[in-house]
Amino acid sequence: MIQPAPMEHGWIIGLKRKSSKNLVMLVSFRDRRNPQVFKTLDAAFARVKKIGFRTASVTG
Repeated sequence: MIQPAPMEHGWIIGLKRKSSKNLVMLVSFRDRRNPQVFKTLDAAFARVKKIGFRTASVTG
């Protein structure tokens, strides 16, 4: 799931398992405490594809 980044301009990627209600945010290697913010929607989709997912949805 790709969604607008709260309090910032950009997009974040959240991963969710079907068997769990918890949402896991993709973080950068440099800052493991905060979600990685992508400047464009295209950049977020490119990362989802690079991870290995075939589809992603945009929310918000």
